[in-house]
Amino acid sequence: MAKQAKLHTTTTWILLREARALAIEAYDGATQLAERKLVEWLGQGRVRWGRCRLFEPARVGAELAERQRAAATRVWAFEADVAYSEGDPAFWRPGLKINWEQSWAREMYAHGGNEAYGVRVVREDVLAQLPEQPSDKKAAPLHASARWIAAEARQMKVTGEIPPTPTEFAAELAQRMAKAADVDRFIRPIKMESIRNKLHEWELWPPSLVK
Repeated sequence: MAKQAKLHTTTTWILLREARALAIEAYDGATQLAERKLVEWLGQGRVRWGRCRLFEPARVGAELAERQRAAATRVWAFEADVAYSEGDPAFWRPGLKINWEQSWAREMYAHGGNEAYGVRVVREDVLAQLPEQPSDKKAAPLHASARWIAAEARQMKVTGEIPPTPTEFAAELAQRMAKAADVDRFIRPIKMESIRNKLHEWELWPPSLVK
């Protein structure tokens, strides 16, 4: 009898520039659209972020009034009055300067504002938001839930956790998805039977097809 794989929720952190590359590919090279959508998802909390190399919240406190007076003498600048925490969706508000290639973002016109360097986001969240792609002769387009399952299947293949039968595989995927949905309201779980019936269509069985 095969040993049951330990249940876990896959969370793969990738740099902001890698998430941007995924979005650009999904939007057929429309860079500005991909960047705008990614910022939108981050600001709505649909894509989690964090694991920064360095995060510096705005310097606010008792000296705020004095720094506000100093900021008033500078052109095109205002004094930051909110200190965000790493991972807060509100950080991605209008007025951010984003360097996609270097994966950093900071408030553009705020003196002493919030800054995040080496920003990472959750790859599975990004994949779940990407638009469906036109089908080709080999595979049907994947909706958001199917993309989540495909990402989980790839991780299971890497760690050698794919069970020996499609039924067991579908059951494991369904359990993991249900567990992930408990902490992420944007994940819509799929029943085991539905996953099993779609494994071939999604090119997830046999395991050699998982890429």
